Amino acid sequence: MLTYQILRYSAEPYIPLSQLKSGLLVEDIDCSNIAGWMWKHNIWAIIEGDQHYSHHWSKVPQKPYIMYYQGNLDLLYYKKLAIVGSRMATSYGKQIMKDLFEELAGKDIVTVSWWAEGIDEQCHRLSIEKEIPTICILWWGLAYYLSHARRELFEDIVAHGGLLLSEFRLKEKPAPYTFPQRNRIIAWLSDRLFVPCAALDSGSLITVADAKKSKVPVYGTPWSLYETGQQWVNKSIADGDMHAVYNVARFVDSLWLGQKNKDTQIPKDIFLTETQKLVYDYLQSWVSGII
Repeated sequence: MLTYQILRYSAEPYIPLSQLKSGLLVEDIDCSNIAGWMWKHNIWAIIEGDQHYSHHWSKVPQKPYIMYYQGNLDLLYYKKLAIVGSRMATSYGKQIMKDLFEELAGKDIVTVSWWAEGIDEQCHRLSIEKEIPTICILWWGLAYYLSHARRELFEDIVAHGGLLLSEFRLKEKPAPYTFPQRNRIIAWLSDRLFVPCAALDSGSLITVADAKKSKVPVYGTPWSLYETGQQWVNKSIADGDMHAVYNVARFVDSLWLGQKNKDTQIPKDIFLTETQKLVYDYLQSWVSGII
């Protein structure tokens, strides 16, 4: 959905979120350029109250009012396994991921991660390789990624039926505060969280903490006593913060595969307000004029 309010907020970084929420932005500026740009790149936005606004987000502390997306939004309605871990993944961690995706291949499931180097990037690449839809949660705006040196992975995710999500304004760059905000979305959006490996300074710790708050079950694979850089997973298992995964095949068998979320349905019809219809009609005429 794209309304004048969303377009104006997206294009002008000085407009506070409160004005978007109030719906009082005066229609005194031509937003056709930003509308055309978003349409061209197939970037859309949903706000709280929309039919596609995931039921998960309504539970998130400081829930996002607006979410930008590119790709298949229907993935929100399927069971999701989040996978996060160390940027400096060891050969052991990489092997766990390969074994995991061998078991996930052909199963009706969606993966969720955040693209960072290491385990997270491997999650997306293995999902694409095994034809498993994957959701990538960004900690920057969707316009920023289009100029990213490694944007080919994002493009592959969307091209293979995946989804990019961001709560940040289109041109917003990554910042220290956007990192934990992104992590909480991963935790609250997913139904299970798997951590194959993580060091004591890993950002995965934030995601696990959020998962505990949201009562999302967390799983991890035990590590050697001599892998000092990865002992955090062992400690979390010992403390009862994680379920230990000793057999990848049994772990996958224990998941709720092949089931959609029981309390959500994909909307069959999208009802637009008069203002939204005007914007939609304008976008259709704009595209028709350039094709």
